[in-house]
Amino acid sequence: MRKFLLRHTPPGIEIGRELRIFGLGALLAALYSCFFFGRYKDAYDHLFYYVGKERYLADGAQMVPFGELLGTSLAGFVVLALVMLCFVLYHYAYFRQGSRSVYLMKRLPQRGEYLRCIWTVPVLLALAALLLGVLFGGIYLLYYLHRTPQECLPEQIWQEAGRVLL
Repeated sequence: MRKFLLRHTPPGIEIGRELRIFGLGALLAALYSCFFFGRYKDAYDHLFYYVGKERYLADGAQMVPFGELLGTSLAGFVVLALVMLCFVLYHYAYFRQGSRSVYLMKRLPQRGEYLRCIWTVPVLLALAALLLGVLFGGIYLLYYLHRTPQECLPEQIWQEAGRVLL
């Protein structure tokens, strides 16, 4: 894997730094997305009423739609993807500093070598961030469907979930 990454980045760039930034960003995005559980708990508690210490499901209680509970929970993954794409600018600038190796790269027999060094890793990391967002959204949807009483689920749950996640 490391060989692949080194082959697809500008020579001399410390790929470990970009991977650490991605890891930290993914961790922060995952932590931010956990606010979903707080919103879910509040909405879930409103489905019930209490008589003493006994909890009863309210008649006609409807759970808040999934999209409303999800809110901006997955926005951190989108921000992470955009940050990863900013590394494209860094890679361009790296080739243009000092000896301006951009001219050498453009003369290489493999025409796409220059662009591949600039775009491959940032695009792969951006896609990984978006994939993580979809994965977390799917986990939250499964939690929502499993934990919410069946009779309290909104009728159009599958249409809404597909619209929110995609």
